[in-house]
Amino acid sequence: DTRTATNLLWAVAVVHRKVPAVKELVPELSRQLPNMISKMNAQDVCNSLWAVATLQRHEPTLLDLVSDLLERARRLANLMQVEDVSSTMWVLRSLRGIMTSFRS
Repeated sequence: DTRTATNLLWAVAVVHRKVPAVKELVPELSRQLPNMISKMNAQDVCNSLWAVATLQRHEPTLLDLVSDLLERARRLANLMQVEDVSSTMWVLRSLRGIMTSFRS
C-alpha cells in the first residue's frame, strides 16, 4: 500500500549509508510509487520528497518522481503540518540545482 511504500523509501534514505544493500529496493519502489502519488497524504508526500532528495546522488532515477510529488504537495499544502512545510522547503533547497527543469 501507499504508506508502506513511502515508509520503505524513507527507511532506505535513512539507512543507505550504513546498509548499502537496502538500495536494492529502489528500482521496485521507483516503479511502484508513480501509481501511488495521487493517493498520498501530506506526510507521505513530504517523506517521499525528503527521501528522494537524500538519495538523489546515489539513485538518480528517483528524480523522475519529483515533479509529480511537488504537484501533489501543492494540492495538499493546506493540510500540511509545520514539519511537512519545513521538510518540503529543505527538499526544494536540496534540489535547487535540478529544479529549473520543473518550472512552468
